[in-house]
Amino acid sequence: NIGGEPHLKGARKVAEVLAKKWFYGYKPKLYVVDIRPIIPFIAEKVPEHYRIIILRRTMMRVAEKLAWKIGAEALVTGESLGQVASQTLRNLRVIDDAIDILVLRPLIGFDKQEIVDMAMKIGTYEESKKLEEYCTLGIRKPTTRANLEEARIYEEQLGLEPLIDKLVEAAEEISLR
Repeated sequence: NIGGEPHLKGARKVAEVLAKKWFYGYKPKLYVVDIRPIIPFIAEKVPEHYRIIILRRTMMRVAEKLAWKIGAEALVTGESLGQVASQTLRNLRVIDDAIDILVLRPLIGFDKQEIVDMAMKIGTYEESKKLEEYCTLGIRKPTTRANLEEARIYEEQLGLEPLIDKLVEAAEEISLR
């Protein structure tokens, strides 16, 4: 969770729609980790053009630790190649370097309209369109060709691992049924 309670409320509604329509025979859960405490560290210590890369690497680390904790074997994201600056092939590679878990990207080759069409088909479009992209890092010109070594250096200077562990331990589990 990066957008606070209003964003969480919208994301939960989308998850509930998915659970109701597509998760038969399961007791689906939504796990929420408040990553807002990480934002000031990145905003203060990482050059503007690398902030989204470092944020995404950090979010993936959080997701991976939570996945291992709950017994999940992969992460699933909604990334689409080239849709935004952080989703170039180079940047995705740099982001993925931060973790070892498998990342599934079922929308990777879809364009924006195909994603909208899919959301309409599966019943999440109406709730999804209410959710705005949210980032408080004030990035005007993000890099589209991140350098792995640079990203590692910026990240190492932050020393976020203890905070990441603390945030994962505080993850909220929400039953969707």
